[in-house]
Amino acid sequence: MTRRGFTLIELLVVIAIIAILAAILFPVFAKAREKARQSSCSSNVKQMALGMLQYAQDYDETFPPSGNGSQTTPVIPGDTIFNNNAGTYYHSWASLIYPYIKNTQIYRCPSSSYNNYGVAYGLPYNCVNSAGTLVGLFVNNTTGPRLGQMLAPAQTMMISEKGGGGGYQYIMNGQYYACRADHNEGINLGYFDGHVKWLKASVSDMGAPWPARNSDAYGVHPPREVLDGAM
Repeated sequence: MTRRGFTLIELLVVIAIIAILAAILFPVFAKAREKARQSSCSSNVKQMALGMLQYAQDYDETFPPSGNGSQTTPVIPGDTIFNNNAGTYYHSWASLIYPYIKNTQIYRCPSSSYNNYGVAYGLPYNCVNSAGTLVGLFVNNTTGPRLGQMLAPAQTMMISEKGGGGGYQYIMNGQYYACRADHNEGINLGYFDGHVKWLKASVSDMGAPWPARNSDAYGVHPPREVLDGAM
């Protein structure tokens, strides 16, 4: 019996079906991969949030500042890369909580190429107090906020993902919102009570009393309620 091969039309139909399936499935696979990276990033934020709380426990319920000076020797003995800016090593919050974390890889997000001296996360420099005024939260060259000052720890952002700017690892500094949304258009946030949550991010002006964003590059931010009525 003669075996009949596929006709050209049949082959083209099979190829078309494969192409359609690929077009449907590839975005699904990409989202699944990003979901896994988002989970890894969430774990990083959780460990940093717990490191911040452990620091506060050891320092009379006071959190570290955003940054506090610099030195010419590594802030982590033997590590010549972390927080190094051309031979100047920053005393940022990331180096201050390192003794509680002991792993610099936690400071890097698997979804982002952003690298601010080895760190891809930041603390909010500003927040809005109960009177509706923009005030300092994690400010440079001073102590950080006290846990007792926080009016709603479980609703107030303590740490999140940084995507712009340099210097100390800050976010939400006036017109420089400087966050990023690499996880399916969202952002991982750590709160003052230690829990972590993913929220949808925006590129827009925050609205008064926040200044208008400096530019779209600095315009990514979480929902404003995570910093409203914080203190």
